[in-house]
Amino acid sequence: MRRGDGFEFAQLRVYVPGDDPRRIDWAASARSGTLQTRLFVEESGLTLAAVVDASASMRIGRSRSLAEAADAALAVWFGIAEAGDRCVRVDAGGIVAGEGLRGLDAARACLAVSLRESGDGRPSDRPFVAALRTAATLLPRGSALLAITDGWEFDDGDQDLLAASAWRHDCTLLLARDPWADAFPLRGFVRLRDAESGIVQRFFIDDAAARRLCDAQARREHGILQRVRSCGWRAAVLTEERAEHAVYDAFGL
Repeated sequence: MRRGDGFEFAQLRVYVPGDDPRRIDWAASARSGTLQTRLFVEESGLTLAAVVDASASMRIGRSRSLAEAADAALAVWFGIAEAGDRCVRVDAGGIVAGEGLRGLDAARACLAVSLRESGDGRPSDRPFVAALRTAATLLPRGSALLAITDGWEFDDGDQDLLAASAWRHDCTLLLARDPWADAFPLRGFVRLRDAESGIVQRFFIDDAAARRLCDAQARREHGILQRVRSCGWRAAVLTEERAEHAVYDAFGL
């Protein structure tokens, strides 16, 4: 809801040159001794936008990949679109889906974008952060922005970007939880492949090391959520099992 030419009364204020004289409240003006203008609110179409991390680490998972979990959350996000609403997907290069469409047609176009298509390979050391920067400047003020990531690109220098995004838009972050954050199953000498770089290394993992790994994941997750919320975002954890509920969790529903 915003100030405009709707029918729902918002407040009175002093008349200024250029106001519509039909909006003058003569009774209130007589009581106050100065001309008073009635302000109303109008309901405008919502812009629903989404930025999704397209890094290789989003393609890992147990029952399903984090990318598939993100798609489930996006279905909830874009599922609220109504006839006059705008829906867009944004990457580092700009809008990749939904441009020029409204309502369900725009929502379907946004949901049809695969993770590989939305991460289009444009050169960037941190493509997800670059996409957030694009969304912050490209989207119309007051847009509802959903960002989904596993958080590995974030660093302390992104505080200003997060705060600027929250100042311009209504921002929500879903932080994808590492599939093995609660319990690492492997023990002994194991070969592990880095999901981002593809580098394979050999490690020895005992019970103590597995516990340290889970503890480190929990501290990392807590730290990211705390930093994001301090910048004015709402945030929640995205898991494979409860992906469809993550948006509701972020809004406290």
